[in-house]
Amino acid sequence: MDQTLERISQIVQQLPTTTLTQDEYNDRPAIYAGDEPIFLVRTTGETGQLFADALVEVLPLLGELAGVQRIETTPVMQKSGVSAETEAQVRGAIASAVALQPEMKAKSELFSKLLFSAIAPYLAGAALDVES
Repeated sequence: MDQTLERISQIVQQLPTTTLTQDEYNDRPAIYAGDEPIFLVRTTGETGQLFADALVEVLPLLGELAGVQRIETTPVMQKSGVSAETEAQVRGAIASAVALQPEMKAKSELFSKLLFSAIAPYLAGAALDVES
């Protein structure tokens, strides 16, 4: 049992958050870690919702059981240093602009990812200047 708790503790410590919530992503039920969608919930029957409810409830309890002390931060910061909400807004604006060209519409998501990755360091710097 001690080895199991130790392993659970190691896994939970690697997570950026143990606070999960349920919301929608692209009009589908999803589980979020902070403001980042991490799982889409299966909508056929009750099974998907049962697992979603269990995961949202159990993950924080696993951390408590393993004795992991977490400091939750809001909003969750991505590797880019920009919140997931800001990233979604910027990428959405980029995708909308790219999609104005009919031949580019199919690749608008790809271009939004590429362009965001190029400008993210500058957005992160601006966010740090505002917070200071």
